[in-house]
Amino acid sequence: MSTKTFQQIDKFYFILGITIIFLALLLYFTFSAIIGSLATAKQTDEELSRPEIFIKTDDINKAYEEAFKKNNMPLDL
Repeated sequence: MSTKTFQQIDKFYFILGITIIFLALLLYFTFSAIIGSLATAKQTDEELSRPEIFIKTDDINKAYEEAFKKNNMPLDL
C-alpha cells in the first residue's frame, strides 16, 4: 500500500515540475516580447520628429469663397 502512494506522489511532482517549467518559459517569452516592443516603440524616426506642413492656399481660398461669398437668392413669394 505504501509503495502505491509513493508512485502517485512521484508522478504528481514530475507533472508539477514540467508545468512550472512550461509556465516559467511562457512568462519569460511573454515579458521579453513586451519589453522588446516597448523598446521599439520608444525609438523615434527623425523624419517624423521634424514634420513639414504643406498648406494648399488655392483650396483654402476656394473654400472661403464658397462659404462666405455666396450670393443669396431671394425668395419670390
